[in-house]
Amino acid sequence: MIGRTLTRKVGTTMGRRTLSSSGEGSIVNADKSKSLNRIYHISGTALAVLTPVAFVLSPSPMNLPVDLALGVMFPLHAHIGMNYVISDYVPKATRGLARGSLLAFSVITAAGLLRLNVQGAGLTDTVKSVWRTKKE
Repeated sequence: MIGRTLTRKVGTTMGRRTLSSSGEGSIVNADKSKSLNRIYHISGTALAVLTPVAFVLSPSPMNLPVDLALGVMFPLHAHIGMNYVISDYVPKATRGLARGSLLAFSVITAAGLLRLNVQGAGLTDTVKSVWRTKKE
C-alpha cells in the first residue's frame, strides 16, 4: 500500500504530459495531441532514413520526391518539437504568443522549402552546394 502511494505521487510530480486523442491538441498546441506525437516520432525516423538517401540520389530526377518529403517533414518535425520546448520553458502567460509565432515561422519555412524544391535547385542540391568548389 505504501509502495503504491509513493509510486503514484512520484509519477504525478514528474511533470508528465497528458496527451489527448479527442482533438484537444491542434497544430498550434501540437504537443498535446496523441496523433501529432506519433507523427513527431515517425517523422524523426523518416528524416533519419531519407536524409542520407537524398544525398545519394542528389543529381537525379528521382531526388525530387525525396526533397519534397524532406521539405514537409523538416518544418513539421521542428514545429512539434518546439511546442514541447514552449510547454517546458515559456511562461504560461506568453505561450499563446509563442505558439502563434512558431506556427507562422513553420508555415513560412515550409513555403520556402517548397519553393526551393519546385522552382530552385532543390533542398539537397542546395545543401550540397555549400561544399562544392566554385568553377573558375
